[in-house]
Amino acid sequence: MQDIFKYLLKNRNIKFTSLALAIIFLFIFMSFLRFKMIGMHSVINAYPSIAPLYGLIFGPFYGSLIILLVNIVKFLINPKAYYFGIFSFLPPILSVVSAGYLARNNLKVPILIYMFGFILYFNSYVGREAPYHPIFDILAFLLLIGAGKKIIKLLYSNNSIHSFVSALSFSYIVVMVDHLYGSILASYLYHIPVNDYVKAIPTYIFERTLMAFLGSVFIFLTIKLVRELIKMSDELKSFILNEYIKENFKTKLDIKVDKELMEKYGIKVPDEEFVKKELENIFKTIK
Repeated sequence: MQDIFKYLLKNRNIKFTSLALAIIFLFIFMSFLRFKMIGMHSVINAYPSIAPLYGLIFGPFYGSLIILLVNIVKFLINPKAYYFGIFSFLPPILSVVSAGYLARNNLKVPILIYMFGFILYFNSYVGREAPYHPIFDILAFLLLIGAGKKIIKLLYSNNSIHSFVSALSFSYIVVMVDHLYGSILASYLYHIPVNDYVKAIPTYIFERTLMAFLGSVFIFLTIKLVRELIKMSDELKSFILNEYIKENFKTKLDIKVDKELMEKYGIKVPDEEFVKKELENIFKTIK
């Protein structure tokens, strides 16, 4: 199940339909659930809650592309809503990139994104005077390093509790990337007083916890839905198996062998059909 979205998106109809729905949903979702930014006459919407899901499904490239396209259109319609100007695109894009790579078991990229963010933050005036402000971000970073691969493994678990907790952890890590870079932009572009950063700690912890929870619900329900669709659709199951074989087995099966020698010792090289049948048996274990 771990690469299920990657194989599903190899179907052109599924890919473009999903992209269209994702763009439409993001347009609608960005209009709701807004939070007041402390120290500024601006608000932040809950789009970070979508970043984990989009990174998980579409990967770092297409996920970022969706976020970028929607934000460009929104920016052209109402540029005043983007308090960091075009730099406002950076936090959500980095969040989706982190989610996309993390979902594909590549921890290096999100770790580098976090590390670069911490370097920028602690080199700012806020970082020097209030180094404890990103405590929630640091905890997310430690969770990423310590349990990143375990989180992805359990994300697709048949155990609903394990799956939801992993979805929550995954969402939390991604949501805090957005917060870290938002804090950096606020300090470098607006020079917000340090006291405002300190006052914001309880508020941002609550807001980001809520965002992470929303993101985990989206992820959990999406995985459950896809799992049920695969169980119900033999055609979809067959398509995924074929794509999996093409990517992982076909080149390995095309090997040169001495057929007479193989027949002499009764050895058979598994062909594509054999592998497919074996994988179908494995697929039946998905509950």
